[in-house]
Amino acid sequence: MDNRYYLGFDGGGTKTHACLMDDLDRIVCEAYGPASSIDTVPLETSLASLSATYAALPEKHPVAAVFAGLGGIAGPSDVERYVAALRQLPFVPEGARVGAENDVHNALASGNGTLEGMTLIVGTGSVCFGVHEGRSWRTGGYHYKEGDAGSGFDLGFMALKHYARVIDGRHPKSDFSEALRTALGIADFPTLVKYFDRINRTEVAKLAPIVTAFATVDQYAYKIIADAADELRLLVETVYHRLGFDACDLVIVGGLGNADTAYRDLFLQNIRKVSPSIRIAKPLYDPAHAAALIAKSLWAEAGMKGK
Repeated sequence: MDNRYYLGFDGGGTKTHACLMDDLDRIVCEAYGPASSIDTVPLETSLASLSATYAALPEKHPVAAVFAGLGGIAGPSDVERYVAALRQLPFVPEGARVGAENDVHNALASGNGTLEGMTLIVGTGSVCFGVHEGRSWRTGGYHYKEGDAGSGFDLGFMALKHYARVIDGRHPKSDFSEALRTALGIADFPTLVKYFDRINRTEVAKLAPIVTAFATVDQYAYKIIADAADELRLLVETVYHRLGFDACDLVIVGGLGNADTAYRDLFLQNIRKVSPSIRIAKPLYDPAHAAALIAKSLWAEAGMKGK
C-alpha cells in the first residue's frame, strides 16, 4: 500500500507551524509562516498564511487529510466557514478529509496524540479544554480584557494594580515594587495612567516572571500567584466535573505553566485537590504534529464510516 500523508497546521497570532506526517506518524518535514489566528488576521490573510507555510515545506506530497487548529475559531459557524475555504486551497486535493477547530484541540492532542482528556494552557493567556466520550467543554480563554484568569497577563495585570497602590502609598515600597518600576520605566501617577489606557497584552504578560520570582519573599507577589492558582483550579475543576471524568490526563501547555516556579507548584497542588485521579502530563507532541495526528484520525474515521 502506498504511504499516505497527513498535514497539520498550528496557527497562532504570531506564526503558523505546519507539519507533514506519514502513515507511521513520522514527521516528514516542517515549516513556519506568518500569523493565521482569525482573531488576529482576516480570514483571507489566514488562508494566505497557511498557503505560504505549506509552500515553505521542503517536501511536498499529496495529502489524505488536512487539519488546521487555529486561534480565534469560536464555534460551529467559524468551523464551517474555515473548512469550506480550506478545501479551496490548491494544496488540498479533491477527496481529502479536511477539518478545522480552535487550537485548543492541538494542545489536547499534544498529550498522547488523541482527543481525550484535558489540557490546561497557561501562557500569555489561559484556557482549559477537555473531551470525554465524544463530549467537549471549555472554560476561560475569552479575551485578555476579560482577564484570562491565571495567565501571564493576569499575573502581570495584578502586579500593575499593586504597583499603582505603591505609587500612591496604599501599599509599601519593596524590592518587588522596585523591580516592577525598573521593568516598566514608570515612577509617577500620570505615566501609569497612560500605560493603563494603552495597555498591551504581551507587554503586561512580560511582568509575570517578576511576580513568580518574588512570590516566595513578598506577600503581595504571593497573593497574586495564590489567587491565580485558585483560578486555574476552577478552570480545571469545572471541565473535570462537567464532562464526568474519573481518571484522566491533564496536559499542561504553555511557557508559564511549565516553568519551574512557586506558581506552578501552587497551582498543581490546587489541581490535585480536585481529584487525585488527575494525572499531570507534559506534551509528547508539538502542536503542529498533534494537528497532523488529528488529520490522520479524520481519515480513519471516514474509512470506518465507509466514506
